[in-house]
Amino acid sequence: MDDRILTFEFVTPCFLGGASREGPAEWRAGSVRGQLRWWFRAVAGGRYDGDLQQVRKLEAEIFGTTDRSSSLRVRTLGTPQTFPAGTPCTAGRSLGAEEIAAMWADSSAGTVSRLRLLSPGGKAFPVNPIHYLAYGPVDRGRFVRSGIPPEEKARLLLQWRRPPGEEAGKLFDLALRSWLNLGGIGARSRKGFGSLRCLEVHRGTVRDDEATDELSPRNADAFRR
Repeated sequence: MDDRILTFEFVTPCFLGGASREGPAEWRAGSVRGQLRWWFRAVAGGRYDGDLQQVRKLEAEIFGTTDRSSSLRVRTLGTPQTFPAGTPCTAGRSLGAEEIAAMWADSSAGTVSRLRLLSPGGKAFPVNPIHYLAYGPVDRGRFVRSGIPPEEKARLLLQWRRPPGEEAGKLFDLALRSWLNLGGIGARSRKGFGSLRCLEVHRGTVRDDEATDELSPRNADAFRR
């Protein structure tokens, strides 16, 4: 397998902590490696119907074990710009339960009732769904921790110390695509924060447009394929 340099763009704010939680967000190789390993286990587990012994064997080919070094080197390149804690979160707007239910395409009385938030006095009040999803990193309309803003660029080097087996290599590529298109990185990534899209893939000094298209499908049909 060839070494690759991938250029990403952050689609949503990313809360990726560094050595100090109070310090600025950091584009960290360890965090990326952790995501790739998690998604590798997910796709390999699906391919082999939960056969843990087979999953561990394939995982060891890529990420190593206590007795064998990893064949994959992950290195982050460059330092994306960050925003400081205290920055206003301007995404979204406050909505009532009826508006949220309509966007959800289910305006039944039961759904509206479940979405309605009440003050201690029993009065309904609107809520910003984006702020709600980001609860923790966002409080009272402000980011309470540093983050990487949308449209900021980052690069990643994936380098092979030794080539993995054919099956492990195919599963790794599938894990990489799955991470970029179904996952994210950092706090609240399961809520849509820390989403990335691949802008370019280079093998050495040569741009690989086919690999870029595989990692960033142009439409829903391409994603399904």
